[in-house]
Amino acid sequence: MTRLKVVVASINMTSEDSRTRGRRLSKDSHTFMDSMDLEEDFPCSPLPLLLDPASLADDPLSPSSSDSGSTSTLDSQGSEGQLSKPSLPALPPCRVCGKPASGLHYGVNTCEACKVFFKRTLQRNAVYSCKRNGKCQIVPSRRRYCAHCRYEKCRAVGMSRSSIKTGRYSHEKKVKDILEIKKHYAESQVEPRANTDALFDQAKSVHQQDLAHLVKYLAECAMIIDPESLHLSSKLGDEQIQFMEVFKLRQEIFGSLDPVDDDEYSTFYCMTGLDLDGRREILNQWLVMINACIKRLIQFAMFIPGYSDLCTQDQAALIKYARHEALFIGGHRRFNAKLQCYTMAMSGKVLHKTDLVKALGHEDYVDTFFKLAQELTNLRLSYAEYVLLTAIALFFSDRCDLKEPSKIEAIQLKLVEALQYSLRINHPSRPGLFPNIVNALVNIRALSEISWKILERIYLDMPDIDLPDLILSLCNTDLSELEET
Repeated sequence: MTRLKVVVASINMTSEDSRTRGRRLSKDSHTFMDSMDLEEDFPCSPLPLLLDPASLADDPLSPSSSDSGSTSTLDSQGSEGQLSKPSLPALPPCRVCGKPASGLHYGVNTCEACKVFFKRTLQRNAVYSCKRNGKCQIVPSRRRYCAHCRYEKCRAVGMSRSSIKTGRYSHEKKVKDILEIKKHYAESQVEPRANTDALFDQAKSVHQQDLAHLVKYLAECAMIIDPESLHLSSKLGDEQIQFMEVFKLRQEIFGSLDPVDDDEYSTFYCMTGLDLDGRREILNQWLVMINACIKRLIQFAMFIPGYSDLCTQDQAALIKYARHEALFIGGHRRFNAKLQCYTMAMSGKVLHKTDLVKALGHEDYVDTFFKLAQELTNLRLSYAEYVLLTAIALFFSDRCDLKEPSKIEAIQLKLVEALQYSLRINHPSRPGLFPNIVNALVNIRALSEISWKILERIYLDMPDIDLPDLILSLCNTDLSELEET
């Protein structure tokens, strides 16, 4: 709660910054949020950048295939420091120990060391013994070889005194060796590529686990602050149906009553002090609801990974300028376009659309609320996805001046990745869903202007209605501008 007080206290400071950019649209706090809160941050592993190995040449007899040399070289024709494709070795590896071969010795491609070893053995007629019953491995990784097993390996691969050959390296042997070289090179790439693929798959798996954790975590935050929010739709539906039954019965008995004109209402209220149609009572309840919802939004924001790391000014600015969209997404289920009614948060009071028109002062505004709420409902997202959408709406960096916009964009990108991950898992057959979500986010930006118009009307035409402290803190600069004009 100490952190909450710091953010709320800093909102006044943020409001002063708005003078440099003119009147902001995020004046009034019109929002409808169901619930949100808490847990801890968690790291997300980045995906590594992986490069595929260069492919082999197709022609076994190409000049590059027969060139000697086994190390990578700098491309003299390319840019400075750019590596050319590594050249292939001229011969297959030594058939005895597996190290680079130096030539054809005693009928077999071997390295110089194995050639000398076999030559000395023949010259000395040496007889060797093995301490491991002839089961020693002759592989490149060993520094010293068992002489007995090495000699037996030489004989096994075909080395013999009678196989000594003089003259030119035959074309047939050359082609055979080149093909073997390329086969060996291709096989040697399989294991690194397999390791690379495994590393990529592991990193991808860790990243997806982080995204799944984030989706679950934010949904739990929402449920902690309001345990009923998960099943809010069905609960609201039953209450709104009951309300409409009573509403229709009242209309049948008393008939449809046209709303009182604003001027007529104001004249009557000034003369009698009576709230003729209850609009002031609705407005007072509505403002109390908004104030409480903004506090919930601040609490929820504090538990979004990265928000608490922002400077206090940016934290306050995000709440000030994004509260309309964020809270509307959180509470859009309270609007029932089919039944034309709305359920207030906190109090649970159900209002007909005509009641909202009386209180808020303009039918077009109320129509926009119901239209946008229906657009969000038509997305048919899961509870967790709507919570993610609420969080995403908080982190647009283009609404106002920010000290660290890049950090805010990074937080939003992480939230968007989590949403896209959830959409792939839960809605694989709806490829156009994400563009529809983006379109909905753009459309609900109209709420900022509408909310300000509503607050402006309350502030100028109903000065006896006290604005809650948090709403005043968010809008004090803008309201001061109204007084000056």
